[in-house]
Amino acid sequence: MITIKDIAAEAGCSIRTVSRVLNEAQNVNAETRARVLNVTKRRNYSPDPHAQSLKTKRKRTIGVIVNSVTSDVNSRRIETLSRLFNTAGYAILISYADDITVEEELVRRFAVRSDALVVFTNLQTPRSAVLDDFAGRGFPFILVDPPTHGPYPSIEIDRASGYRDAVRHLVALDRRAIVLVLEEFRSTERLAGYRAGLKASGLAFDEAMVLRRSKGFRGGREAGEALLALRHSRRVDAALCQNDKVAAGILSFLHENAVRVPEDIALIGFDNDDYSAYLSPPLTTIAQPGSEVGAYIYEQLFNHLELKSEIRSKTYGSSLLLRTSA
Repeated sequence: MITIKDIAAEAGCSIRTVSRVLNEAQNVNAETRARVLNVTKRRNYSPDPHAQSLKTKRKRTIGVIVNSVTSDVNSRRIETLSRLFNTAGYAILISYADDITVEEELVRRFAVRSDALVVFTNLQTPRSAVLDDFAGRGFPFILVDPPTHGPYPSIEIDRASGYRDAVRHLVALDRRAIVLVLEEFRSTERLAGYRAGLKASGLAFDEAMVLRRSKGFRGGREAGEALLALRHSRRVDAALCQNDKVAAGILSFLHENAVRVPEDIALIGFDNDDYSAYLSPPLTTIAQPGSEVGAYIYEQLFNHLELKSEIRSKTYGSSLLLRTSA
């Protein structure tokens, strides 16, 4: 097995110089750097990560805690950040937490084994004693899509603008009796966007046009039954949904009851899940960014770990993706 000593001998330099090249130190002659890299490439050499971590006191590991394993958009984020960190020589340690108690326990456990944390958080308050402690000690972490705005580095998604624009799009199609179908989680910003869209379109808000149902496909089918009743009593002609799964459940129920989409009821989802383009009809949806969020997380944490730069928060918008259902 080839060693760093062999690389140094073949490149005609010291072991210390090879180490500086592999660690991307700046104080190496350009010609020497090129010669070392040429030898490592030709001999297919990469440094032992365990030995590196002993020397640098780094684990070369990033902890990722996820609150949804069924979200295609989260899968795209995790796939992207994992690929980028793997290319940079870091491993990914990942686990699932569906409530804040489990999440905080995993944060404590993962921090011991990781150089930084990515937390797709369940936090319902602006601050957390656990995160305050980590921030105070300077341990690097970034929150992804926190339900409330807080003082920590975070990636936030502006859902309200997407829902506002979706309402305005429906009104432009002459749909004026628009139902909003919500789950319990993350409903506040969706409702705010819906109300803003109604106001901008000169339509009054009616609480009876907001349906709160259970999660996912099942919740959508439950909402479909209520939509049928509202279609007769309120002449409902459009539905704006919590997510694509709810919209797919509604679509299934309406199809079984001979209600046409979009002719009778226009339908809009949220998330742009992978299957949404293949429903019949293809689902108009509000898209939120996936891979670009994963790339930004990598950029912020990698630059912090390697260059000591500040981890910066960022807010991404959501945008209407037009297909056939609305």
